[in-house]
Amino acid sequence: MGQTGKMLLVALVVAALAVSATWLYMNGYITTSYQQGYQAGYTAGQAATTAAVATPVSLTITQAATSFNHSSNVSADGSAKAGDLSLLVTITNNDNESANVVITAQNPKTGTDGIPSALEKAYFNVYAGSMSLRKYLYVDGSYTDGAAMVIDGNSVVSFYIGTEFETAPAGTFSDNQTYTLHIYVYQPNANYVQELTYTLLT
Repeated sequence: MGQTGKMLLVALVVAALAVSATWLYMNGYITTSYQQGYQAGYTAGQAATTAAVATPVSLTITQAATSFNHSSNVSADGSAKAGDLSLLVTITNNDNESANVVITAQNPKTGTDGIPSALEKAYFNVYAGSMSLRKYLYVDGSYTDGAAMVIDGNSVVSFYIGTEFETAPAGTFSDNQTYTLHIYVYQPNANYVQELTYTLLT
């Protein structure tokens, strides 16, 4: 090979090495930039998600009583006669801001049913309301979306949680039983749940 050929070969090798080095550098740079960009986007997304969930309003919930005695409504043969009992609930908003809440018989965060399966019948209902207005939380064998209310800042509201039996044939319920019911006070803006627990006697 002549001198000119050798010089040309050397030049080609040097150029190839330079291109390879540049590609490796750029590939590393692009990969690093992609990772940094992805991480930045992920972090921003997480921050946005966190920011979207508000801090729950401070609510103090007081139950005047916690037991529904329906022993006179359920007979030994499992039949039932109509009966309605209600217990007072008071919610105090301790903050300056208002609270949007939903009273429900299903836990909105977990999907857990608050009514035991033995009472999940078309002849048993649960409601929230006042003496003149009621919103059913469970009725005709199905759960509802619950009762929504707004509690103004630094205010107190009272309402009733009620349970009612409708006239039912023999074999529908079990006599002389004690059941546990759960009612949930949910703040959707904060995805926050407070739980009320009751017992029900048949």
